[in-house]
Amino acid sequence: MSMRLYRNPPRPAVDAFMADRSEVPIPMPDKSGSVVIVKQ
Repeated sequence: MSMRLYRNPPRPAVDAFMADRSEVPIPMPDKSGSVVIVKQ
């Protein structure tokens, strides 16, 4: 089984998606790149 190691691949996509919103994405420490979105 080959395992790929990524360094924050979803980060640019999340930043672009959240750019014009007031919510803040907080990355979760998992291998899938999940985020929790916090309303302010």
